[in-house]
Amino acid sequence: MQQLNWDKKEGLWINLNNLKDLSVIRLQVDEVHVGKGCLFGIALLIPYTAEMPIYVNPSARATTTTKPAPTVPGAPARAPQPSPSNKPQITGVNLPLPEPCTSPNKQWISIIGSGFVPESKVTLSIGSKVYSIPADRTDFVSPTQIDVYVGLTDPGTWTVQVTNPDNQQSNLFSFTLKDPKYITMEEAARYALDAGFDKNTAPIIVAIAWAESGGNIYASNYNNGDKNSWDRGILQINSYWHPEVSNEDAFNPAKAFQHAYRISKAGTDFREWNTFNTPPDNPKYKRYLDAAKEAVSHVISGTRR
Repeated sequence: MQQLNWDKKEGLWINLNNLKDLSVIRLQVDEVHVGKGCLFGIALLIPYTAEMPIYVNPSARATTTTKPAPTVPGAPARAPQPSPSNKPQITGVNLPLPEPCTSPNKQWISIIGSGFVPESKVTLSIGSKVYSIPADRTDFVSPTQIDVYVGLTDPGTWTVQVTNPDNQQSNLFSFTLKDPKYITMEEAARYALDAGFDKNTAPIIVAIAWAESGGNIYASNYNNGDKNSWDRGILQINSYWHPEVSNEDAFNPAKAFQHAYRISKAGTDFREWNTFNTPPDNPKYKRYLDAAKEAVSHVISGTRR
């Protein structure tokens, strides 16, 4: 082992030019005195790969320098690599609860999560059917929400996945849609009468129910716009205008008719339902009014068709 002298100002320089046949160099410095009463010791193991000076200084960490990689004449410059985006993650799908069901009509649904970007693509699938949602039906709301305009017509377990432009894919998130559940017009008439409607007003609210949902107690439709609200249940009670009506009540026909009795001011004002007002010359509910009158009459008389 070669003993080297330490210079307090210059430190210790070792030139390795003549040591090319070595693959590993071990340096050990023991009992280096700096100032009074200060004992410093250091052991350094360095892989030797090229000619390099090694500077050891007790007041700083040991550092090594290597020759830069040679540049090949005429070689193209390496393009900088783009930094990857955050991997998207799905944590939820905004569907009415507790009973989302299929719908023949397209509607906006919200995908909730993180890491979304404006160019994110959404894929929905059920069984062997795979649907890539086109850009004109995809609305980037924020890095935590994407809305898609889709028609979910098949009952069962659906999966949704988000893919970012750099091909990073989210987890597969699953949600279940049920078959619509329809009740008869006479069942609806019974719920209406039990809620407080009389023989004259019960047919109107039952006809409105059929114009709104066709008697589907799980009907749900999303309103994309300023309010971003849901119409829920057999009477399509809106979540924005009536937040006091829970999803559980909206999808429960008995509770829905009770809320409708209150909303209609005891059957005296049905204007909150669009099907009562439009089209102005022949409101939609009137298409079902005769059948609703007959259903109410049968319930009151105790007869069944």
